[in-house]
Amino acid sequence: MSRAPRDVAVFLNARMQSRRCPGKMLRPFAGSTLLDICLEKVAVLGWPTTYFGAHEEALLERARRHPGLILYQRSLESARSDSDPRKIFEILRTIDAPYVMWINPCAPMLTVETLRAALGWFLKSDHRSLTAVRELGGWFYAGDGRPLNETGGNVDTMLSRPILQVTHGFHIYDRARMLETGRPWSNRPEDPHLFVIPEAEAYDIDTEEEFETVEYLYRRRTHG
Repeated sequence: MSRAPRDVAVFLNARMQSRRCPGKMLRPFAGSTLLDICLEKVAVLGWPTTYFGAHEEALLERARRHPGLILYQRSLESARSDSDPRKIFEILRTIDAPYVMWINPCAPMLTVETLRAALGWFLKSDHRSLTAVRELGGWFYAGDGRPLNETGGNVDTMLSRPILQVTHGFHIYDRARMLETGRPWSNRPEDPHLFVIPEAEAYDIDTEEEFETVEYLYRRRTHG
């Protein structure tokens, strides 16, 4: 099965509220902000259909600087919800495309090249979902002591098979299924397809410590 770019809409969903890192969307970050970095990245991506959803005027005002974006004002309930996907992603009801790619504004290290590669892979596939993951090397165990990856009895952790961790940098999924079930995928093999991205792009800022660490790394990468 082959899909056309118009079958996938790219969207951002932002809000000012954050319990662990308040105001992180518009807080100064390496001479810019997390939101502006993401908006500029999406502008360079140049995808045919791109949406931006936010409740707060301060966020919407930043998005208006990019005329290619379709703006959606989220309800206050949507902006304050933490656990109800249908409320959080109410913007999906305004999108016509059968599939969507959500991009996380809190992942500034993600590159346009990686986003394009993921979209290109998905368009050529027959999968209903895809998510960004990174490889984690080492020895991993469940709470009951069962090993979670193959070590082969090796002492050298470099010889162990890595496990994959979702980075929450971006997801691609069936829009209607998310609205109907509140879930982007079934969590069965290949739903979602696990798209490995470079370790250097896998940072997701949730805490104050992560904000400071990733800002330092971002400055090093962009300013030397």
